[in-house]
Amino acid sequence: MVQTFFKTTGLCIMKHIAWIFIFFLCCGANGYAQVNPKDAGVGVVPFTQWQKDYCADNDPNTILSIGDSITSGESVSMQYRYPFLLQALTGMQVVNQAQSGSRSTYGVYYLPTYLVWHKPRVVTILYGVNDIGERSVSDIANNLRIMVILAKNNNSFPVLATLTPIFAPRDWKAESVMELNRMIRDIVRQEGILLADLDQAFNWDSRYFPNGLHPNEAGMQIIANVFSRAIQRIPSCQAGSLLVSAEPGGARNMGAQWRRVGTETWRESGVKENDILVGTYAVEFKDVQGWTTPAEVLVQIVNGQMTSVTGVYRIKSLPGVMMLLLDEE
Repeated sequence: MVQTFFKTTGLCIMKHIAWIFIFFLCCGANGYAQVNPKDAGVGVVPFTQWQKDYCADNDPNTILSIGDSITSGESVSMQYRYPFLLQALTGMQVVNQAQSGSRSTYGVYYLPTYLVWHKPRVVTILYGVNDIGERSVSDIANNLRIMVILAKNNNSFPVLATLTPIFAPRDWKAESVMELNRMIRDIVRQEGILLADLDQAFNWDSRYFPNGLHPNEAGMQIIANVFSRAIQRIPSCQAGSLLVSAEPGGARNMGAQWRRVGTETWRESGVKENDILVGTYAVEFKDVQGWTTPAEVLVQIVNGQMTSVTGVYRIKSLPGVMMLLLDEE
């Protein structure tokens, strides 16, 4: 047992040291230079290509929250901080690893360790306001993308938030906040993840921000509600299978195939697709010369069950044959 403990601890320490090396190599001692997102593991990956993987390996009831003082919640009592409220809304354990005053480089640096420690199913990310004035908006967005990719590589589901509005005496940051929020929405679309749009939820109402930056108790509740709604949209880890047939045999002989909309692989008639997450999907059919292609079909995948559906091709009329028949009459 002791040997196993030291072996496991040693691996964690080595991984942490490796990330320290990468951080200083790519970001420098001051942390201001940036890492290319592709260096964090992958480039842009649509949700449909990685959604099955996030169900593996992690604790299905754990949310990891990372961010700065808005997430650490030091402006309000513990029971009003949004991670605490989020725990009540979702019924999941929320681990708050936010650090007051931290920058996005802090998240890039520490997130790999937090992922190893907590094995979260979900990672909520709210960073950037402290970076403004120290680095460019595009560099901040770059760091946010790296955190998203790190979470995805850990098979955790990232929920990225737009920044909350900002007012006097820090209103000089407002234009950069709006620009960064536009970039955050782009990251969400490109990475196939979910958005917690705090910018839209507050609609730049200063009543929720007594000191111009930190939300009051009512503001914390809004943040918790927005994150909760996003998390509720994360697909279940339950899965089923799908069997699609193409009729008639003549269409099959000519190459009739099918696939779920959003996936790449065409499948032969009668070939089953396994391990599809529970939910509603559209099935499309491949065009076949001389045949009318069936319309898309919506299918419901049920946990532990196989869903079956059939697409029927119709042979197209051949003008020459029709003319011959008419002439004979």
